[in-house]
Amino acid sequence: MTKKKALVQVKSDFWSNLKVWQQHSILLFLLFLLPLFLHSPLFFGGKTLVTHDIIQWRAGAESLQQYYNEFEEQPHWATNMFSGMPGYVISNVKRFPQFDTIIQPIFKSIFPLTEYWILLSGSYFFLLLMGYRPLVSALGAIFIAFTTYIPIIVGAGHNTKFIAYTWIPWLFSGYKLLSSRPKYVLAGFALFIFAFLMHIRAGHPQVTYYFLFLLAIWWISDGIEAWKAGKLKNYSTTTGLLLVAGFLTIFGIIEQYWSVYEYSSYSIRGGSELVGSSGLSQNYAFVWSQGWGELLTLLIPGLYGGSELYWGPKPMTSGPHYFGAVATLGLIIGLFVARKAHLKVFLTTAILAILFSLGKHLPALNETMFEYFPFFNKFRTPEMWLVLAVFCLTIPAMDGFEWIAEKAGKISSIGNLWKYAFGTTALIGVLFIVGGSNVLSFQKDGERDAIASQVAAQNQVSPQDPRVSQAVNQIIREQFIPGREEKARADAIRYTILVVFASGLLWAILAGKIGLGTGFLVLFVVSAYDMIQIGKQYVPDHVYQTNQVNIERSIESQKRPADTFMQNAIKTEEPWTYRVFPLADNPFNNAIPSYFYPSIGGYTGAKMSIYQDVLDEALFAGPTGINMAVLNMLNVRFMTYSSQIPGFSVAFRDEQVLVLENENVLPKAFFVDSLIYANSATEALDAIINAIDDGHNIAVVEHATNLTASADSLAQIEITRYDAHHIDIQIERSTDGFLVLSEIYYPSGWYAYLNGEEIPIHKTNYILRGMEIPSGVHTLEMRHTPDWYPIARNISNVSNIMILLLIAASGWFTWKRREEDFGSQVE
Repeated sequence: MTKKKALVQVKSDFWSNLKVWQQHSILLFLLFLLPLFLHSPLFFGGKTLVTHDIIQWRAGAESLQQYYNEFEEQPHWATNMFSGMPGYVISNVKRFPQFDTIIQPIFKSIFPLTEYWILLSGSYFFLLLMGYRPLVSALGAIFIAFTTYIPIIVGAGHNTKFIAYTWIPWLFSGYKLLSSRPKYVLAGFALFIFAFLMHIRAGHPQVTYYFLFLLAIWWISDGIEAWKAGKLKNYSTTTGLLLVAGFLTIFGIIEQYWSVYEYSSYSIRGGSELVGSSGLSQNYAFVWSQGWGELLTLLIPGLYGGSELYWGPKPMTSGPHYFGAVATLGLIIGLFVARKAHLKVFLTTAILAILFSLGKHLPALNETMFEYFPFFNKFRTPEMWLVLAVFCLTIPAMDGFEWIAEKAGKISSIGNLWKYAFGTTALIGVLFIVGGSNVLSFQKDGERDAIASQVAAQNQVSPQDPRVSQAVNQIIREQFIPGREEKARADAIRYTILVVFASGLLWAILAGKIGLGTGFLVLFVVSAYDMIQIGKQYVPDHVYQTNQVNIERSIESQKRPADTFMQNAIKTEEPWTYRVFPLADNPFNNAIPSYFYPSIGGYTGAKMSIYQDVLDEALFAGPTGINMAVLNMLNVRFMTYSSQIPGFSVAFRDEQVLVLENENVLPKAFFVDSLIYANSATEALDAIINAIDDGHNIAVVEHATNLTASADSLAQIEITRYDAHHIDIQIERSTDGFLVLSEIYYPSGWYAYLNGEEIPIHKTNYILRGMEIPSGVHTLEMRHTPDWYPIARNISNVSNIMILLLIAASGWFTWKRREEDFGSQVE
């Protein structure tokens, strides 16, 4: 009787007359339209997406592409960045063909539309499985897919991060089916293993690491509930299937992650022998830590200036992690009135993610995690944890909206908690409209001192001069604060209007003034407008280029006359070329020069640790600010800069840059007269800084003794082959000697053979390779042949075949056992 009375109280509208499949079809169609509006220049303006990180990736991958074009085999070593480095740091190794390499490339021309469809449909399906009705699930899909961080990373070209995220809802859909739907356990297993495979094939371990926290907390919570209910057998089955899926998936992509594992101990993420660390330094890892107050941008995105007006504690930002005004309303309603069983899982994970995002601003927790929790010290940018927080907060927010839907037409019998929820949400905005200047300083840390230094220098007075302080106050008050205050106030007003409108809409649903379908469809449109309009603000216009501009053309358009000069001038009569130090071009955060010629710089977040040590400690040492011994031994013939530097001659100049020539540059391979033996990394680096004048006659060898080095004026060296995997050298000496090769030392994969017999490669000059060469005529061959790669490919092939067979078998058994349409079973 009560149920029938409640149904009568709900105002009927067109939505209630639709069949379930019709509702799903309409909502999916609407969801699929939304990316078209977010990236409207792509789909309505005839533009293409040309983003910073993709340009940087393509420039850095140039030598790999050249090698593949010439030899048609997988390249493992890049010769054009950071004086040489493993190729799989730049591009994934060749993998078993799957959906992401067969089907998705067909739709490459409409990227990121296909990926958004995967994300939106997965989010919708996941929320349906979580027990929400279609209208509520569609609303939640908007918040998961269009939280501002997603358009930001798409606009920046963080494609692997974005693609990894698109499969997250499907991954947890698989877990939900697997763990709580006994009839669909095999379907859940198939979905979980497929989604997990696609997710990790995207190649962004940081996203994987973050969302494994949610999976682990959910799994533990399910275990506790199973123990209480006496259903440990079912839980054990779920756990076993998860382990099978996990191991098969990892083995199915093992060549990719084996390469990452191998390289991690040599990269800056594996620490440095110089400082005795096993991961990133805390200072480096915690630079992009979210501030305590900055967490408010989850609600009101412009409180800390957005991007151009940003004044928060990070050095800079591309934009906030905006959760959504309507989503915030749903969240507060959910926290006030909803008490779902799954709330503790998602709220616990969200709180943890928010605390982790604070990084250095919560040292008691995050420094402890950094020191002791597995792999926590391998990742930087703590603010990225907020993408997990937003995903998890969507669940209690949907609890709030589901509660509204359940109570439609029952306003007289539901108490007053909903009023407090509405009022609290709106009050947040009102407080920042009225008193934002009293709560927020609108001044960036260190900004005052920087301006004071500039003013003092311009007026040739001390920064402590009282007049400087007065000038700084005026500059900040007149030039900085007004724009920041206006941005914060505008977004606070916007937030409040959206919350008040949404609250009125929800009140009308509760009061039976409008139908449930009508009300939630309007809320859907309002939420889509909110998230897309904010997201578009943080996708820069310049990433949309005409269809005639592809990535290569974009790089070529940046070529200067100086680059053309150096391309020709670095050539030798042998098959190798000299290197360039592009000091004028932000050398260690820019791969564009590496597209045109081999560079000692480049662009990657995971440089080799020994290389980073030399950049940090040795390269800029010396009376001129440049350590010539380092440039000489790195084979650097040319350097770009804005003005002349002592020790270099001007080889070329154009309107943009000077090309300086190092006339004492060493060749690719050279003999030294004597050796310095170092027992530690510190000793070796000190010797490079202090004991080697030019690098011609002395080399530093670590952890070795009794090697032979001697002068031989008649010694001859000829390099006959030089590419990513092969270096062949003809040598003739009258005495025993020590050869230094200007190639980066990397013990995993590089081998040296003298006349066909393997000889040891010694770590020389901290970052180079050295070999002892006896007198006589010899052929020295160096080969890069990672031993693990053939093994990993075989394991991967077998695992992928097993995965496909298991998916097919699971699908067949699920189909055979079906009893009724799955859609009608969604709670």
